[in-house]
Amino acid sequence: MNIQHNQRLQHQLAAEFVLGTLRGGARRRFRAWLQTDPHLQQIVREWQAHLMPMMEFSTPKVPQAQVWSNIEKQLKLGAERGQKAFFRFLHELQFWRGLSLVASAALILMAVFVFKPQDSSLPAEMYVATLSDDKAQPIAVISSDSKRRQVLLRFVNRPQIANNQSLELWSISKEGKIRSLGLVDQVTNAADTTGAVLRINLPEGVTNATPQLLAISLEPKGGSGNPEKPSGPILFKGNWLKTA
Repeated sequence: MNIQHNQRLQHQLAAEFVLGTLRGGARRRFRAWLQTDPHLQQIVREWQAHLMPMMEFSTPKVPQAQVWSNIEKQLKLGAERGQKAFFRFLHELQFWRGLSLVASAALILMAVFVFKPQDSSLPAEMYVATLSDDKAQPIAVISSDSKRRQVLLRFVNRPQIANNQSLELWSISKEGKIRSLGLVDQVTNAADTTGAVLRINLPEGVTNATPQLLAISLEPKGGSGNPEKPSGPILFKGNWLKTA
């Protein structure tokens, strides 16, 4: 259909365009025509002048209380499913391969919403970190659980290690004190880690506010053996950031 020779169609589409009821491919085609047709642009301006003043007489509608209640209920029901779906999406698309440091920052922001406890009685204080390798490729997301004195770790790009090796998570404080937080083999050696989150209990004397930096080292099977010093190389590290 040739819109240039159909004035009635021009006005119909222009009105729907201004009202916002012209959707999808029809709206995209109309917008393309609009960019090159001065006559069509004038018709749109006329409909804008005709329709926009009517908004001044529209009555604001306040949603019923039940609407907000239903939204809150759906958010709570979808929280757990959303976390699993988020990590499954990353795993299947290999999303993190080749990402820059800017994308790593985006991961931190997403991790806040994925890991943040839904229970309003929990402490508001929240910490997150993304651990990256020496090529700035994000490897793992870590967040805090202050109520249970735990950190939650999830690999987004699972590292491969030998059967006689272990990965160990370390806390490095602002004063430079190093402390082992435990092994992470439970996740790295699992057959299927999609959506798997490892909870690591914090040792005595360490709180969620203690670390400035988190790191993972490659160790002999069973770990370093010294809770204050890794025996193998540091493979991944990242800043421990307070977000709330």
